[in-house]
Amino acid sequence: VVWKTLSEDDHNICITSKGCYYLEVLVNRFHYYDMVLQDTPIYSSESFDKIFDSFPKSTPEGKRFLYDRQKCVEYFFEYLRSQFDFQSPRMITNYGEFPSEVLKGGLENDLKRISQLVSSK
Repeated sequence: VVWKTLSEDDHNICITSKGCYYLEVLVNRFHYYDMVLQDTPIYSSESFDKIFDSFPKSTPEGKRFLYDRQKCVEYFFEYLRSQFDFQSPRMITNYGEFPSEVLKGGLENDLKRISQLVSSK
């Protein structure tokens, strides 16, 4: 993070290389949301039901089908978008348009690649 000036509202922070990886790379990828959705509280009963119903069951070997994982992540991201609408304008100004930035940052490409892979089988 490059600071030009610090206002009273800003704080000095330090980020590790792991933290930078999370913010710059991992948060934009399918596999991140595939894992995070399992531990994220869902406050909309409609969204919860959609995610719960689409959550892929694993085989006896512990594998989950990619198509089912993709659908579940899409529903989860849909929920995150709906929650983003409740953010204050100041939060959006400071931290950006979360859903669109994540999609452009790599998630959209991951979902397209998975769709192509699944439809080719």
